[in-house]
Amino acid sequence: MSAARPLNCGLQNSCTDRADATIAHTSLDRLIQPEDIAHACLFLLSDKASFITGIDMAVDGAIMAKLLPGALTAVTT
Repeated sequence: MSAARPLNCGLQNSCTDRADATIAHTSLDRLIQPEDIAHACLFLLSDKASFITGIDMAVDGAIMAKLLPGALTAVTT
């Protein structure tokens, strides 16, 4: 079972080297914030998502797309 979880929440205060390495792997050039998870949850709870069922939504700043090049292409072809 998947759940919303803020990746590296608070990391910028505890480990600068690790935070910098994480930022280097994201397309958005920043760490995720708790608000990023909250916005995704609010969307899924809204009427705008009323026809969405049974998904895992990656709220990761595209880190998985950057770490696994070609992964998205493999799924769509």
